[in-house]
Amino acid sequence: MNIKKIFLCPLIVCVSFSPSLLVAQEDLVELFCVDMEPHFRCTDTTYILEFTSSGSNEIDIEHFEEGETLELNVLLDVDNGDVSGWSFGLKHDSEVLKVEKLSVVETEGNGDVCVFKEAKEDTLRTGIVFHVFQGILFCDLGIEISENKPAILRITYSVLSRPSTSGSLIRFTNDLIPSQGAPPTSVNFTIGTATRSPRFLPQARIISSPPSFLRGDANSDGLVNISDTIFMLEFLFLGGKIPQCQKASDADGSDVLDITDPIRIYQMLFFGQSIPSPFPTCGREEAENLDCRVYQEC
Repeated sequence: MNIKKIFLCPLIVCVSFSPSLLVAQEDLVELFCVDMEPHFRCTDTTYILEFTSSGSNEIDIEHFEEGETLELNVLLDVDNGDVSGWSFGLKHDSEVLKVEKLSVVETEGNGDVCVFKEAKEDTLRTGIVFHVFQGILFCDLGIEISENKPAILRITYSVLSRPSTSGSLIRFTNDLIPSQGAPPTSVNFTIGTATRSPRFLPQARIISSPPSFLRGDANSDGLVNISDTIFMLEFLFLGGKIPQCQKASDADGSDVLDITDPIRIYQMLFFGQSIPSPFPTCGREEAENLDCRVYQEC
């Protein structure tokens, strides 16, 4: 297989990676293995993380709904040599994501295939094991993968909460401790009869861009009129409906919902008082205290 490499040579150490990793965001690729490490050699064979809906390793859940599910595919980026086994662990933020389902993609082979998969609160580990020493597990795979970029695992996450402004990462890890008798969770490949560790690894990121909204539109009907004043008064004093977009209800831009907001709307309608941006057209704003879970009028 002829795969063109791109070389980076800072000072003395020179490393390379295949162009497929360049599809990822630049800050979502990390150096994982260097040839100077004593116990294993590095390989340019690596994994690819790809969200089904975005086709990349980053996804924006701007219109987040609790319980929404995301699918993340793990693919192999095969360099030189046939891959006959692999294992890895993935770590995520348990306050943002929960693993709902792991689907191991079927791989053709003549031997017995040993597949392990386990999901915990903030981690998952999986792999097809070629050989584990000390009698813990032995599998005669009879499998060789030389096709580039086959999918080997599909992970279904449910979204529990909106990620922070910097996003929430899903990343490979060597730090998982398996239960007794379980296979190892090192991030590596079996190529031929040797164990190799990927030189570079991607990360996946979930972000949530601030939604666009129209300030003063407290009832989310796309207009700013007297009904928004009434809506806010009912919410504040009569136990009315909670605004779907609190940012839009913050008519005076104070980052607090109080009596000054319906007053500002009333003053704008009848006395020409201004309303802070975004108004009179939609826009975005970072607010520390107020959320905008749903606003579909922009």
